[in-house]
Amino acid sequence: MKRLALGISVLAMAIYSCGGSAGDSGTGSASVGFYDLSLSVIPSYILSPASADGPTIPPDEFTVSLQLAYTGTNERPLRGFIKKSELCIGSKCYNLGLSGVLQAGSNLERNVTLNAHKYNPPWIVLNPYEDEVYDTIYVTDTISGGVKQDTYQDRYQNSKRSLVLPYRPILAGWLTIESQAGETFSYSLTYPGYETTDGTVTVNLPKGTVNTNTIVASSVKITVGSTVCVDDGSGNIVQQGGGGDCSGTIDYNTGKLQFSVLNINSPTDAVIEYRFSGQLKCWDDAKGNVVGDCKDTSKVNYETGELTYEFRYAFVNVPADITITYKYASGSPDGVTYFYELPPDRADETQPFLKYKFGREIEVYLGTDLACSLNVQTLCTIEKQGTKVKIVFNAPPQQDITIKYSQDKVYDFNPNVNAKEYNHLWNGQSSAVVDGSVNVEVKLEDGTSLKASVPVTFEVVPR
Repeated sequence: MKRLALGISVLAMAIYSCGGSAGDSGTGSASVGFYDLSLSVIPSYILSPASADGPTIPPDEFTVSLQLAYTGTNERPLRGFIKKSELCIGSKCYNLGLSGVLQAGSNLERNVTLNAHKYNPPWIVLNPYEDEVYDTIYVTDTISGGVKQDTYQDRYQNSKRSLVLPYRPILAGWLTIESQAGETFSYSLTYPGYETTDGTVTVNLPKGTVNTNTIVASSVKITVGSTVCVDDGSGNIVQQGGGGDCSGTIDYNTGKLQFSVLNINSPTDAVIEYRFSGQLKCWDDAKGNVVGDCKDTSKVNYETGELTYEFRYAFVNVPADITITYKYASGSPDGVTYFYELPPDRADETQPFLKYKFGREIEVYLGTDLACSLNVQTLCTIEKQGTKVKIVFNAPPQQDITIKYSQDKVYDFNPNVNAKEYNHLWNGQSSAVVDGSVNVEVKLEDGTSLKASVPVTFEVVPR
């Protein structure tokens, strides 16, 4: 088994010493004046799996114990406060988040649960799921030539719109619907069953998918029974017309609303109305659904160009100018050469470490017959560079052209490391031993610092 010697740095504002070897626990100490700080970590030799039974990164768990001793004669010795705590491996340190007050002669224990270090080598290299394909689906699309882009201007009246885009077939994954920037929108929602005993509640007001959209000051209105609360334009929630029944705050940038209302003695729905400014955006999900700031009923038919959309939020000023941008397949420049553009790789919206990658496998069909693939060249050849695909037929095709490509789900916890290039081995081995240290700094009430360090060892295994 290879040992990854990453080193331990010596900290010295106070007299410093450390001891202990790989085993059940490690100890370290620091002294200054009449004060001695003892630090121990249990265990100090940690079996550290790089992954769980699925594509998750499990934490390592250990206990940190601190003791502050005083050998002087003062009847009221100084207290110590944990100022800093970290796990250091080589040049990288990870915050342990320890806190607490140490009394002279007392012992303080804290349990640590940490997995931040496992996103880096050798853990991430030995993780059997990293950079591997978790699931694959296949997308089929029609090719009628090169890829072109069209922009369509529409007028929106706060109701469902149905239209037919002039150029088709439309390429899946390349449709966007956008309002003009700087528009103002209105929206309302209900917080169910509020009563005064609930205290202060938090509601994150939706304001579209564009991060820069902001809530309009003096537009927030909360109606709970006969009580009406509003924002005062400065981020405070007050009772309309005066009175002290309403309190709370609204963050206009994030949409975070917190409010409480007095004298609501039974569950009563709180109706929240507000406006926000900015821009609305929708896009297709490559499966015919139009998502983002559009309602779930919004659809696009790639073959016919039929588009139906409706925004989730109402425009204050209508009709509103809407820009629809999409890509479509056009004719071949020479009768045998055709082009196609794959969707760009992207991260999952809810799990950023899950990546969608397109085109590991590509097949081209004439009618229902396979014409060529990346590995088979029968009636045509395929060249792929990034998202661009070039297809050259041996003779002008006489049937409809269909492309079929893979959409892989790939787990990528660390985009800077390609674990497959290592074959999930570290120094040629399926496990590794990593040395590091747990470092704690305690600050006394007079400003003096004591720093203690304990060596720890991780035995890294795949799972």
